[in-house]
Amino acid sequence: MKFMVEGSVDLGREMRRFAKEIEAPNENAARELALTLLGSAHGRKRTRIEIKVVRKVES
Repeated sequence: MKFMVEGSVDLGREMRRFAKEIEAPNENAARELALTLLGSAHGRKRTRIEIKVVRKVES
């Protein structure tokens, strides 16, 4: 299933919004994968990433 994960990441000087489409078996896995990918890409800990919405995308 595909999920759209939306939220913001604290980059120090600014809060940057994001929307990322994630392929995952369920909503919790999509949330975890988004945290992993964004944390790795921006060098931020999970506590600096705020996920506001996780919704299923219809294919």
